[in-house]
Parts: sequence; structure tokens; C-alpha cells
Amino acid sequence: MANGNTYDGHTALRQYKVESGLMKRVDCTESENQHYNESLKAGQALPLGIFQYQTRSGFYKMASADLSESEIAEYLTYKQLNLLTSIKNCLIFFVVLAAIAVLVAIIGAF
Repeated sequence: MANGNTYDGHTALRQYKVESGLMKRVDCTESENQHYNESLKAGQALPLGIFQYQTRSGFYKMASADLSESEIAEYLTYKQLNLLTSIKNCLIFFVVLAAIAVLVAIIGAF
């Protein structure tokens, strides 16, 4: 049974939640770090909910960002709206660019 200590889809999801502000990492204390290091050296797996940093030494736990389900849904809806607006603006740019290219080609043909 995987406990989330290897890089997989769960790791990527945790990272995305941290980057989006939906969850936060809480560093373990020095005594906890020492205990988990000793456990790893003894060949034991980390407890569920405890993760090792990949880029630095130490361990962390995940904590929610104190948002309700409705606030998370609202945040994600606004994020989707923002991304859709970006896509719309890109489409408008390329359509206008194509229209200008067609006009230049028509004028150049005469």
C-alpha cells in the first residue's frame, strides 16, 4: 500500500493544492524530523500524512487552508473563468492576425 511518499499522481496533486493555496505545508519540528530520519534509516515507512521534502532535508505535514467547500468551489470557478478568458483573448488575437493576413494577401494580389 502506497503512503504517498513516492512521486506519483498524489504528489503532483498535493503540489498543485499548495501552489493554488488550497492546502499548506506545515514543517515538522526538529525532534519529529530526527525521529522520522531514524525510522527511515531503520527501514521503516513514514507514517501516513508525513512527507519528506525532495529538495531539502526535513519532513512536513499537509494542512487545509481553512476554506469551506463552497469557498473552494467558488475559487475554482473563478480560476476556470480566468483561464477561459485567456483562451478567448488568444483566439481573438489569432483571428484578427489571420484577417489582417488575408487582407494583405488580397491587396497584394491587385
